[in-house]
Amino acid sequence: MIDVNKDRGDGIIKKSKPLSEYAEFIAIVREFREKYTDFNEAMKEAVKYCISKEILKEFLEQHGSEVHNMLFTEFNIDDAKKIWREEAREDGLTEGKEKGLAEGKEKGLAEGKEKAKIEMALEMLANGEPIKTIMKYTKLTEEKINSLRLSEA
Repeated sequence: MIDVNKDRGDGIIKKSKPLSEYAEFIAIVREFREKYTDFNEAMKEAVKYCISKEILKEFLEQHGSEVHNMLFTEFNIDDAKKIWREEAREDGLTEGKEKGLAEGKEKGLAEGKEKAKIEMALEMLANGEPIKTIMKYTKLTEEKINSLRLSEA
């Protein structure tokens, strides 16, 4: 596993433009979260800022709302878990229903993460990254990456 945080990542980040820009984007999102009290406003402004500075510009122009939704889910998952547990108790949900909600949430998160991996792989393919490199950083199979490449052709 490689730390892709802007100033802590492996040297591979400097060798891969998409990873470098992704690390920069995440750093900017964190910075904007501190500046704005409203999370949605912080996310929108971070995306606009990155586009204006040519950071993942093409990707964010095409997939900005998807990125916003994915990050919103990931950054707020701990808060969401607390709220879901409180609501479940208030509504008197049984343990089985609570488990079903948790499983649904986990499935949704897994789907969101898979979608993010696919989007990253597509971006890396568009930038001419070798399949082995894409496999290493996205954890997608060679077969999946090849199918993405064929579907984009």
